[in-house]
Amino acid sequence: MPIPAPQGGDAICRAPRGVDNACGISQKGPFLKYFATSLRQLAIFAFLAGASACTAATQPAPVVSGESTGTSHAAAFVNVRAIILVRHADVDIDAKKKQGDATPLLPKGEARAEDLAFALRDAGITRVLTTQTVRTESTATVAVAGKLPVESPFKHGADAADVMDYLSGHTNTNDVVLLVENHGTIKGLLRAMGYPDESLIDERTDFNRCYVVLPDVRTHQYRVLRLRYEGAWGE
Repeated sequence: MPIPAPQGGDAICRAPRGVDNACGISQKGPFLKYFATSLRQLAIFAFLAGASACTAATQPAPVVSGESTGTSHAAAFVNVRAIILVRHADVDIDAKKKQGDATPLLPKGEARAEDLAFALRDAGITRVLTTQTVRTESTATVAVAGKLPVESPFKHGADAADVMDYLSGHTNTNDVVLLVENHGTIKGLLRAMGYPDESLIDERTDFNRCYVVLPDVRTHQYRVLRLRYEGAWGE
């Protein structure tokens, strides 16, 4: 069923390459890529409706580091309302080779994180989790406008199945989780969710992918919306 557009205008969706209007909604404007469905409309799935108010969580022990694009074992099912999975915003990839986990966001990345904050503002996020890197933590902090605590339980390169196990054991069914990750781990997470053929994110250029993951507790499977966000809202 097509996702309805917000009142007063069309929702904009950028379909994956080779797929015509995958979201079933109208597309207009060459650069309007803002969450295109507008996360406010995800309430129709009854996953994001009535998300509970945020609660602070204690900092857990880090997950053991592993192969970033793989999984070491079958991951536990994560029974939450939704997981919003994004990569950190723009960084200097050449500088990252020297600075490692301390690499900060570029000014362009800070602006993109602000775009993400607008796109997420009505999503009902209750938990924010990232890897232990400056770029993911900074993106997450801006994305929720500092209104939620940013938890960083995962080492950079943590095994995707370990990340899923952590989410399964440290979240509840009412949570809407914003998970800000590094590009390699995202592919591993999608594989753990049953999507092994997801393309690897281009490290240098691809900073605006967003995956809205909707767990189905009846089947222990996940539905995934592939979206992009960027730029000004409206024309």
